[in-house]
Amino acid sequence: MKKLFCYFTLLLITPAVITLAGCHKKSNNIQIKTMTVQEKPLQQSLYFSGVIEPLSKQPVISPVKGVVIKKFFEYGEPVKKGQLLFTLSSTMQQDTFQSALTDFLKAKQALNSSQDKMKSTVALYKQEIVSEDDYNTDKTTYYLDQLTYTQAKNKLDEILKYHHIDNLSSLSISDTATINRILKSNQQSSTINITAPYSGVALFSNEDASSTTDSRADIGSSVKDGELLLYIGDVSGISSTIQINEININQIQEKQKAEITSIAFPNITLHGYIQTIDTQAADNNNLPAFTAKIIVPKLSEKEKNSIHIGMSTKIQLIPNSENKIMIPISAVTQQGDDNLVTVIDKQSGGHKNVPVTTGQTTLNEVVITSGLKPGDEIVVSH
Repeated sequence: MKKLFCYFTLLLITPAVITLAGCHKKSNNIQIKTMTVQEKPLQQSLYFSGVIEPLSKQPVISPVKGVVIKKFFEYGEPVKKGQLLFTLSSTMQQDTFQSALTDFLKAKQALNSSQDKMKSTVALYKQEIVSEDDYNTDKTTYYLDQLTYTQAKNKLDEILKYHHIDNLSSLSISDTATINRILKSNQQSSTINITAPYSGVALFSNEDASSTTDSRADIGSSVKDGELLLYIGDVSGISSTIQINEININQIQEKQKAEITSIAFPNITLHGYIQTIDTQAADNNNLPAFTAKIIVPKLSEKEKNSIHIGMSTKIQLIPNSENKIMIPISAVTQQGDDNLVTVIDKQSGGHKNVPVTTGQTTLNEVVITSGLKPGDEIVVSH
């Protein structure tokens, strides 16, 4: 009797819709897949790998060819502007200094001569004694001599930074005794000192991908004229560069927020943003890629103690787009000019077709701009 009662009960409830784990099951055994409408970002977060770099860095360049005979710092430690970094031994620095001083004195003498001539020419031109062509010629010569003098003086001043010699701009070619004394004193020295042009952290260069060792100048290192000796890095904040493929490049923009984490500092999440994005792609393993620079403008003292240049990072780019209602494309059907979505009535369990307005689409989903609201339950597929 009990079994018979259960059988009739089952027959009575068969037409009803039973919801199990997001599916509605009808008496004809058709499975209806449903979902609850929610808002979410149109764009998903993008993830990249990077390396901790200084916020910015400035190069320190060797002014001459020579050999490092003394080093007064350790890589990775703070240095102050004006602090002595290297002493170089160079036989070429004597010739470089003498040549720069000679060129300066010649340029100064030529400028003085052309200046005097220009004054005379101007006076004669006003009296219409000289022609306009002669006036213009002397004026051009005077301007060129000014340019030559400025270039010679800048070159000499640059060299004097590495010598214990006062400013020589007051010298003229007639000061032979003083010039000979300076040249003789300079011949007795073959060393020059390199000082820090900025305050920051001393960093070696590791940009030579073909080298198997770090490019760091040390005692005994031979350096060339114009060679990079080291960088002075600003570590009040940090930066990191990432390579973005052509598929994702249009999903990001400058000032977009980023979160930086690392296995090296597991309890710290840094908050930064995209500072720059290259507008031209470069080759990255035979694929086009755009370089973007992420910065964190300021680190706390605790963060500075835990985070060091060269550590690996994981970077998450946070989407800028607002949350939108997005549903699977398969949930939308067309009837004439209308787009319809089947919505389940929460009280009766019945179905009704609701007209919706669609927006942007992704590979699998479509934005609904009107017709649905968060919390609606819709039929995704049969």
